Amino acid sequence: MLTLSPFRIYLVTVSSEVVGGTKEKLCAQVHQATEPLSLKVTLEMEGGSSIILLEEAVTQDFYRCISFQVPPVKAESVATVHVSIKGRKDEMSNKTKILIKPKRFLTIFQTDKPVYKPGQTVKFRIVSLDASFLTFNQMYLTVALQVRLIQIHCN
Repeated sequence: MLTLSPFRIYLVTVSSEVVGGTKEKLCAQVHQATEPLSLKVTLEMEGGSSIILLEEAVTQDFYRCISFQVPPVKAESVATVHVSIKGRKDEMSNKTKILIKPKRFLTIFQTDKPVYKPGQTVKFRIVSLDASFLTFNQMYLTVALQVRLIQIHCN
């Protein structure tokens, strides 16, 4: 969002698509402030909840980047980033929408060999990866199974 007025210029940048539960960066800049200003950036979720991402009193040129935690979501959600600048004489605000996607995980099960003989113990490992293919620390309950496999011959 870039906005010009006779009194000031401001710019706020944030990704248009983010992943819930991760850290993201938001940058804000105010240039040529002619009076003391109050800058406020909030993230408004679909359900009505609101998170203040940045709140600053600005008296001169201002630039800051901050990291914030994106709220976790179970399904894709649209949130609104609301920027407001208030001075003694003037007030400006702008809104933009961003998409918040849920975290995605990939779980891989692997056995220690491709074929087993009757009575052999099956050994396996489980690896969970996130969307960036980094390991995800997920605990699985240990389950002991008694499985009887049979082989069917087709002629």
